[in-house]
Amino acid sequence: MSKGMIGLIPLADVLAAVNDFYAKAAGEDGAMWLSAFLQFLQKKNFWPAFPVWRRIVIGAHESAVGYEAAIEAKGNRLTDWARQILTKTPVASSREELELVLVTGAQLGFDKAATRAQIYERAAAFGLVPCPAEVGLALREQYQEQPLGEWILVAMEPIEVSDRYPVVFGVERDDGGRWLNASSGNAVNEWDPGNRWVFLRRKP
Repeated sequence: MSKGMIGLIPLADVLAAVNDFYAKAAGEDGAMWLSAFLQFLQKKNFWPAFPVWRRIVIGAHESAVGYEAAIEAKGNRLTDWARQILTKTPVASSREELELVLVTGAQLGFDKAATRAQIYERAAAFGLVPCPAEVGLALREQYQEQPLGEWILVAMEPIEVSDRYPVVFGVERDDGGRWLNASSGNAVNEWDPGNRWVFLRRKP
């Protein structure tokens, strides 16, 4: 065994993970984390199975421009950033139904703000993966019953706006109506535990 290593893993990484687990076990949800860890050692499926929030269809339009027209035809509005990245959004060549899962950072185990990369990495441990960007367009068109005051971020690879700033789609309803918007996808931007994210369930 190489010095400073446990097998092929650096000892520092192992100690950091142990310290992280200790902090979680000592916290308010300590019993949950301990139970999860023990089940992991027994090779059980210990993570909660998040339910399907809603199903949407992608590939419903031949182009992003088609989505834009359909979204506006239903009385939705688009922010400037959303309109910019819409034109760069790839569209599926055939119709496909996707199952979306809606989770908060807190449900993923965060008790303080976390970066997008940290949120995506934690979601992966729960069997969740980022969405194709088209999900933002399809969700805005098909989610017309969105309640007032709700704001949802689409977990996706960011797309750059005109000044090369990376953003991700969001869907929102406020006093001004239903919006397709876009929010920071910058690697260092942090999101509160209460923010809601839409992911896909990983296919078997």
